[in-house]
Amino acid sequence: MNSVLRPDPGVCIQQPCEIWGADKLCLGRNIHIGRHTEIMADGGVTIGNNVVISYHCVLWSIDHRYEGDAIPYDKARIRRPIVIHDNVWLGRNVMVRGGVTIGEGAVVAMGSVVTRDVPPLAVVGGNPARVLKFRDGALYAKNKAEGNFLWSEDGVCGACQAPGFFLLDAPVTPPSLARRIWSNLVTRWRLAVWRHFGNREFQVR
Repeated sequence: MNSVLRPDPGVCIQQPCEIWGADKLCLGRNIHIGRHTEIMADGGVTIGNNVVISYHCVLWSIDHRYEGDAIPYDKARIRRPIVIHDNVWLGRNVMVRGGVTIGEGAVVAMGSVVTRDVPPLAVVGGNPARVLKFRDGALYAKNKAEGNFLWSEDGVCGACQAPGFFLLDAPVTPPSLARRIWSNLVTRWRLAVWRHFGNREFQVR
């Protein structure tokens, strides 16, 4: 059985896991952090509610100064805060560099390197990570309003201890060309709206 650190009843940190600068790590409720994840929080790391961080992830909130008094870099450390909003899922082996904000409900595909902000409800992947599509906003809002979260009310971590997992086959029929084109256009439009208005208008209701 995996050893688990529980600094709070609503936080599950599988061991081994390394965290530096824990006094600058701000955690919400119902958070799962997978084994072998490394969090450098000296620059400030904030993680919202109902966030799942899978195995072998890296969140690094400081940077070296390479244009300084020594080479390849000097002894200065640059703070670059990381903010992860509510209901975000980071897949396995995701790396998040300092200065990044990941919007509410976003999904980051396994192996991605996140170097810039991620819009709410976006599904991103790659190195560097880019927006692939957006989640179904209506379904997301419905689940949120009804309180359908992975964690149960009694504080049992849904990511590692839930007994109700089941398997489904992936769809075998690819979407039609028209559907793929329409999906691509919608994704581009939503991304453009987010880039233009930012968090002033692009809010998850």
